[in-house]
Amino acid sequence: MAESDATLDDVSPPPRTPEPPVAATVVDRPTEEREPVTGGESDDDRTGTARYVHQGCLRSWREADRKNSFYRCTQCGEKYRFRSSGIASFLGHRYAVALLTLVILLIGGYLLGFVADRALEFTERDLLRTNGKLSPSLINYRALGDGLREFSSTIGVIAGDCQWASAREEHWKVVNETWSPNPSSTATTTTTTNETAAEIGWMVSHRPVRRNLTSCGTYWHAGTDAAVTANPVIAFLLHCARGVALFGLVEAFLGNVHRFYIAVNVTFRMFRPNWLPEPAVPHVHYVQPLLAAFCMDFLTWTRRRLKANRQHGYLFAPLQVQAALTTAVAAGFAGHVAWVVAGWFIKKGLSQVQDLVVDLDEDGTLAAPSREKQVKVE
Repeated sequence: MAESDATLDDVSPPPRTPEPPVAATVVDRPTEEREPVTGGESDDDRTGTARYVHQGCLRSWREADRKNSFYRCTQCGEKYRFRSSGIASFLGHRYAVALLTLVILLIGGYLLGFVADRALEFTERDLLRTNGKLSPSLINYRALGDGLREFSSTIGVIAGDCQWASAREEHWKVVNETWSPNPSSTATTTTTTNETAAEIGWMVSHRPVRRNLTSCGTYWHAGTDAAVTANPVIAFLLHCARGVALFGLVEAFLGNVHRFYIAVNVTFRMFRPNWLPEPAVPHVHYVQPLLAAFCMDFLTWTRRRLKANRQHGYLFAPLQVQAALTTAVAAGFAGHVAWVVAGWFIKKGLSQVQDLVVDLDEDGTLAAPSREKQVKVE
């Protein structure tokens, strides 16, 4: 008994291997539905249409080898060949996720690089006083700029760009010491900060200064750090690297804030359990920021010593190298986020890609254009 026609609604979807389920539509012309044949004509003599698909066609399609890219319907005798679009070939490539991740990092890093430059300038204004004190903060957001500075200066020295050399940061320096019976009489309008020592009448004047030559410029045999600049390509890559590192540090900072909120919430609920909602159990998406928070902890604990090294013109002190590597780890977390986003884009893109199924004649050549059919991946 000949196999009967079946609609796509009546046919269970084929397995995902080797090919996804398809629904055929005719290209550049409306679909002509064939009415059920009665009388002496057999169902095997009818050619499958957009609405009526032979069971033999579906079976042959399930068993088709994508490497050979064609199959023959055992019921109506027609031949078909898969022809993928260019975007489908790219998205199906084994390196598509890696390439798209690189594109996301370059674009996102370039845009965030401008924000990173402003963050570095803000860090410069966070001066370390002569007594070695810094502004206290429970969740020290300034550590973000310190880690970014060490990362930028380290890769800058290696790549030949001293724009953000660590020792370029401002610091306080004694510029004048005078003795006067009346300290107020020696104050001048050019003094930025006046600090009176323990002895009465001893005036010490300080003002912020900036080094114009560090070991970065010395390493590249230049008179000043400003004379050491990279070519446009290297400068662009360094700019993107600063943006990616900033994103990783921001993720670490948010993880630090979230961890602090959980600790405060749990502690407060021990005394007033009904005043605050119970914190939700961290989802798998929160694990990465919580792990990145340890990078922010290290930078917070070492801020003062990092600034002390920068005051003395050091660029590769052991603590500075550790801070640069810690920031690089945070940038790795940002790369993982870009990898996940790239995978999501490819998954969404493949669900919209259309492959072209072309009928072949008996000789294996393309049939008339009117025979072309398009199948959409569902």
